[in-house]
Amino acid sequence: MGWFFYNYYRLPIFLGIVLQSPDWIRNGLQRIDVIPLYGIIVVTLLNNYLKSNKLRNLLMLLMLVGYPIFVTQVRYLTIVVLITIISMIYLKPSKSSKSVFVKILLSITLSFSIIFGLIQQIIALFNPDSLYGLSTSARIEAMNHFYNLINITGNQFDGLGYLLSWNGNAAQLLTKNIWQNYYLSDLGIFGGLVVFGLLGIIVYGLLYYLGIKSVINNWNHDNVNRVMVVGMFIYMVLSCLSLNIFDMNRAMDVPFYLAIFCYTSLKSRLEH
Repeated sequence: MGWFFYNYYRLPIFLGIVLQSPDWIRNGLQRIDVIPLYGIIVVTLLNNYLKSNKLRNLLMLLMLVGYPIFVTQVRYLTIVVLITIISMIYLKPSKSSKSVFVKILLSITLSFSIIFGLIQQIIALFNPDSLYGLSTSARIEAMNHFYNLINITGNQFDGLGYLLSWNGNAAQLLTKNIWQNYYLSDLGIFGGLVVFGLLGIIVYGLLYYLGIKSVINNWNHDNVNRVMVVGMFIYMVLSCLSLNIFDMNRAMDVPFYLAIFCYTSLKSRLEH
């Protein structure tokens, strides 16, 4: 609501949230970053809809799918959400003719997308040499910058730490020029390795290990939680490639991932 009324009517509703990054504008519209727990909520809503077919869950899901498309305007996250949704739909056991029809229709749509080059066009959006490849170029430049910093400082093992803009020393390391800064939040796992160094392999590795363990336990037992757990793991892994899961907006997700993976893994083993 705040985003809509500010961008189209200039009404100051929830202005403190809308203008969290005042200069973050694309296509003439003020953007808002993805809310905490976004992926977990999307997966939960879709899982609930697949089990109950309640219109309420579907409408809320469609609203959240539109969030990265219109409000945040982030291409990669939109693709991650769509991959997660498609994967969960295919994983749902086909117990009705409606479910079979949806999967057939989805397969036909994906086939036509491949045949007519839509997939290739989407991939081309991330080409640094393309019209829309500026964000990719900026990420590559930032990765080179932080890679050189780690080598210069010799902090390969313990990383550079949390480079917070209000820390004077860190602010100098984040400065690109007098108008722009480098951002770790856009570098995904690489950004985590910059913060934690080689210890980041343990930090991310433990999270992925618990996710894989939960997926295997629920997959083997055809558990009711299987679709949700696999969807959540897919979203977590793919989103981590571009968006640092330990940054300010997404760090809240981590204890929820840990709780869900550990609980569903243990529950599945105890029931079987």
